[in-house]
Amino acid sequence: MIKINNIRLNAHEDENLLAEYAAKVLGIGKKQIHSLRIKKKSLDARRKNDIHYSYTVYVCAEDEESLVCP
Repeated sequence: MIKINNIRLNAHEDENLLAEYAAKVLGIGKKQIHSLRIKKKSLDARRKNDIHYSYTVYVCAEDEESLVCP
């Protein structure tokens, strides 16, 4: 399981995009992610024109060892 911090989604975006963003961070395809679990969800409303959620997620993916220790 790999922990990814600070994945940002705009307030109007769907949480289903988390897997896509996590795959991009890891440099893998979305289909290589077996499961994704949200550990923390925080609303950042410090700026009125940039309200977003910040997520910490756990990802289970194919060949995790090569992703963590290339």
